[in-house]
Amino acid sequence: MKRILENREAQEFLTIPMSFFREACNDFRNHRYVAAFYGFYFFLDDLYGAAKTKNRQVMEEFLDSAQLRGAFEEAYRVLSEPATSSQKAAFDTLVARLNCATSVEGLVEFVVLMRGELHHFSQRSNRPKGHPLNQELFQPVAFFLMTVCVTLITRLAMGEKPDK
Repeated sequence: MKRILENREAQEFLTIPMSFFREACNDFRNHRYVAAFYGFYFFLDDLYGAAKTKNRQVMEEFLDSAQLRGAFEEAYRVLSEPATSSQKAAFDTLVARLNCATSVEGLVEFVVLMRGELHHFSQRSNRPKGHPLNQELFQPVAFFLMTVCVTLITRLAMGEKPDK
């Protein structure tokens, strides 16, 4: 804590991303998992997305970050622990529905694709779409991104800079 307070000026770049993280945590606690997903996603997008908007470009930016790749690996490992095995099964089902792999590259692709899937809505679509009556479906995705963010926050708050 002392080190964080001593370096607070150097950590100013985290102010807005941390505000997204805080709001996402509030949404997660209130079972608003789609909104939580977006808050966690915006944390990552700001720090690692290099202001890109096209899916392919965002994926490339995300994959260029060793920090982010490591956080994705760690989050998937956490999902694989016995305490979160039911979440992992639901998460893997969503990953498969978007035809993504569970490698780091596939998980990054999944998260970027999920951003678009959750941003648009049509009842005619057979793809996973969030709405007020199916928030629970997206709890594992929000949990995964929350874990990614916590892994990164731990490193960034101790003085590391984003490697992008």
